[in-house]
Amino acid sequence: MQRRTNTISLHRSHLERSKPRMKVVSRHRWGACAAVLCLIGSAFSIGHRTDDIAKAAGQADSAAKAYRAAGLPWEAKDLRTGSLKESQNAAALLGQAAAAFKKPHFSQDVQEIRKLAQDAKFDMAAQKLVGLAPCLSLAEKASHRQFLDFGLDWDQGVIVPFEEMASIRMLVRLLCLRAEVECYRKDTKGAVRDLKTAQKLAILGGQSPTVMAMVTDMANQLVILDAIQQSAAALKSDPLGLKLLGAAIGSESEAPSFADALRGEAYIGLATIRNFKNLNEIVNKEVLDHAPSKTFKSLLVRTGVPKDINERAVATRHFQAWTQAASAMSRYRNDPEKLQAAMTSIAQEVAGKKEPSYAMVAESFSAYTKAGTAVIELRAQNVATRALLVAMQIRASKGKWPTRIQDIPGTWIDPFTQKPLKIKITADSFRIYSLGPNRKDDGGIRKQEIKDPAKKENYDDVASYPPRQIKT
Repeated sequence: MQRRTNTISLHRSHLERSKPRMKVVSRHRWGACAAVLCLIGSAFSIGHRTDDIAKAAGQADSAAKAYRAAGLPWEAKDLRTGSLKESQNAAALLGQAAAAFKKPHFSQDVQEIRKLAQDAKFDMAAQKLVGLAPCLSLAEKASHRQFLDFGLDWDQGVIVPFEEMASIRMLVRLLCLRAEVECYRKDTKGAVRDLKTAQKLAILGGQSPTVMAMVTDMANQLVILDAIQQSAAALKSDPLGLKLLGAAIGSESEAPSFADALRGEAYIGLATIRNFKNLNEIVNKEVLDHAPSKTFKSLLVRTGVPKDINERAVATRHFQAWTQAASAMSRYRNDPEKLQAAMTSIAQEVAGKKEPSYAMVAESFSAYTKAGTAVIELRAQNVATRALLVAMQIRASKGKWPTRIQDIPGTWIDPFTQKPLKIKITADSFRIYSLGPNRKDDGGIRKQEIKDPAKKENYDDVASYPPRQIKT
């Protein structure tokens, strides 16, 4: 009974952090944009007293030409790919699903379901989940759509709101919670359906061409992989059920693209420079919870090289850095770590520049120095979870764990080392793991299990039975 309690604790923790707070994501973006705009403002005030601004401003047109020749987005329309029919847009259905979060008793109902599941009262939890069925049904319908476009105005630059990401996050976690309850009630097909729906929603949410969307997508997919490991514990004696559960794991080809996310970041930066004065005024007024007015939107500059000397100077550095990045984005499109290394190199280069025209690009590029590793870690968790489910099928059929990775049918390669995954077996656990970013064997220990801050980087990417325990 205690194991069941711990199994559900994963989503108790995640849902507690994911209560309906649709403005949280946008507030985080506001905080970041306020810092960036203040930094630019400081650079501009200094710029009038230096030769750097005049020199950089004089290079703006040629730098813009090189930027466009590199294939980087010049207008918001350049972020869209292909011709998509609105009937295949998941936005409206997801909006309807998210409306359930605003109902008076929503949070109370979710908390009660969580508590029932934590106490292993799965039949009662299933009955309460019926109340969320209409919301999750809409989410499932949305997951069958081909794309997701909430009609965001990318020319708002760093104040583009991302509240919808919180909606997707909540739906993913609710679907994972229901999947676990279904597994304990032996409804494996229902669980697989919910986990697949969650996976599709995570991918849809990651379609927005920004690093924020990419990171949110990966966070959702990691929650799903955790939920699959938790659900597998309920099916530990059911080889067929474990096999079906494996079908809910997304393929590596569905992992988000770091290169595509960076294209969006390049445009958001450009839009911010073009509209610096208006954006700065909005932030100074601290209108953090209100959508910009129609008047504000009508004043947005949506194309061209800025005319103001200070904006032209900052734009020049933006164009130059992103033109350099574009080469790496193309060369390392399928190698997130090498792309990350290239972005880090550019970040270090511009950070070393003391001239005020480099202020914004130095700030923005510093945000891209770990995203590539995160993509590889998602791949590591994916392959380790796949291998775990096959190993659990062997144990369910033969009564004992495979002792070597070679004894698990399939190809199980660590994406960090390009060598086979590792196995660790103890009296009460079975772990399959990647060596993680440090590429050292740390004994199959998870990052969450490290207590010594000095050793926070000494971890592996692990899938296990029993699944990891989450403190609540």
